[in-house]
Amino acid sequence: MSRRTACILAALVPFIVYSPTLMGTFYYDDNVVFFGHQVEVLAANPFLVFTKGTHYLPGTPRSVHVFFLLLIYKAFGATPFPFHLFNLTVHALTTLTVFALISRFLSHTGAGGDAVEGKNPVTLPALAGALLFGLHPVHVENITFVTLGGTDVFYAFWALLSLLLYVWFRDGALKRKGLNYGLLALSALAYLLALQSKEAAVAFVLAYPLTELVILRRRGVLWALPMAGVLLAFKLDVLLSTAPKAIGAAVGVGAAGGSELPEIIKNIGFFFKSLLLPWPHMPFIKELSPPGLFYAFAVLLALAIVAAVVSRKRLQTFSALWFVIVGAPYFLSPTSGGNVAVTAERYIYVPSVALAVLGAAAVSAAMGSRRLRRAALPVTASVLILLSALGVFYFYSAWRSEEAFWRYAVSSNPQYVSGYVSLAAIAQDRGDVQGAKALLAEGLRKPRGLPAEFAQAAYSMGNIYMRGGDIKRAESYYLLSLRHSPYEFSFVQLGFLYLNAKRFDSASRMFQGALRFRRQNAKALIGLAMAMDGLGRTEEAKHFAAQASQHSRDERIKRAASGIIKGTPR
Repeated sequence: MSRRTACILAALVPFIVYSPTLMGTFYYDDNVVFFGHQVEVLAANPFLVFTKGTHYLPGTPRSVHVFFLLLIYKAFGATPFPFHLFNLTVHALTTLTVFALISRFLSHTGAGGDAVEGKNPVTLPALAGALLFGLHPVHVENITFVTLGGTDVFYAFWALLSLLLYVWFRDGALKRKGLNYGLLALSALAYLLALQSKEAAVAFVLAYPLTELVILRRRGVLWALPMAGVLLAFKLDVLLSTAPKAIGAAVGVGAAGGSELPEIIKNIGFFFKSLLLPWPHMPFIKELSPPGLFYAFAVLLALAIVAAVVSRKRLQTFSALWFVIVGAPYFLSPTSGGNVAVTAERYIYVPSVALAVLGAAAVSAAMGSRRLRRAALPVTASVLILLSALGVFYFYSAWRSEEAFWRYAVSSNPQYVSGYVSLAAIAQDRGDVQGAKALLAEGLRKPRGLPAEFAQAAYSMGNIYMRGGDIKRAESYYLLSLRHSPYEFSFVQLGFLYLNAKRFDSASRMFQGALRFRRQNAKALIGLAMAMDGLGRTEEAKHFAAQASQHSRDERIKRAASGIIKGTPR
């Protein structure tokens, strides 16, 4: 097989196998985070994400990825197909980059199956490793989930391309043409794009010295310093915020006195298990159960790392250390505290390159053995076909529609209360109010779950009763929401409920509670202005009304604010 054919297959096979994802829709954060905020404002001028940041899109400080999504939105609107096509194309290109990287790694470590390949002994093993990455079913979430999953795909492409360019530079690929340092500059630029695509790229800075020490084995580790310079120049704030957590977790201490350490160990085991045994899949995982399984896989990973280092096998050592280094930001996700989805399979995208390198090494060794040579290709093909079948089945089971996704999520994680909230919202959209109530009630009865999830469920139930005119039950559920956890929207709803009942003092307290979350919440500001007006505190009412008008685009809020400022009788 020629190298050109292998390159085509590396990109084309994953694209074809996962082409059903092109029929996907938008899921959860696609709607809530991206389309649920002021996407129209940014789409009018996508470059605003670089000048003003992504504060319009809470939770996504990933300007380069958001910029590309905005370009697609500007061209095609809120149509799922072009977004999924973008994700799948980037995944195919990332697989091609993995192929090129593994080819270089195999060449440097002297691996290959010359009896089969002849002139180019690394091509088939590298292709097998790349397809192991490109077809792995755990990546279905990354390929299909436009925003959160797609961020890892996008960051991975730039980060891996940067490492590939770096290896080419160290190999002197363009030395004769006098352009070799241009490769280093392009590598630094690609790493910058990775950093601006996802904050987890801060850990990738260690991939360059790792490659130098284990794969290239040259005294050129200092050539990795430009990447560290890029990191310090553009992501110093992220580094300063994450480094203490990493150090604290490493020594078993932290904000909660080391209580997160068992969760971190389970997290490591979860990712390792997801790589080796990719079934069943579990999107949006909050509580890893049974814990013994994941502790066992964490111990297995530790043993694998020790065995690789002791045996001094370069590809195995590189793979083990790669998994730990680039996976570190995700292993530490339990330290994030109130995050509903403490961990997720989509985080394994970049760490899974370790399995691709190991797979390539195994195929290379098998092809170099007379005893295993005949079985190498059939076994490899069978594994890849099995992974492909699992991935396609996973898509149709969990990702063919948003409702299927949430039903799969709650079936795989029954304590995921937010899944019931989302299913209830879908039922409401169909006009099935009783079904929505039943789903929310089921979620509220769960024995475990994060307080924020229960607060959201109670708030949604309160909204149903409010729309049905049952004010007393609506109030009781809003209060239940606040008993579970301070929830911005419950504060606002209770505030207006008390305003309508002319309980101005209670309304004032509720709106002030909402403003603790966002000082620019226009609804809370106009509500507080009305409450102050009702209490006869005119100057304070005018002050909050002016703020509401300033921070709102809603004409109704602006008219109400104008009336308070002018003293117009209401």
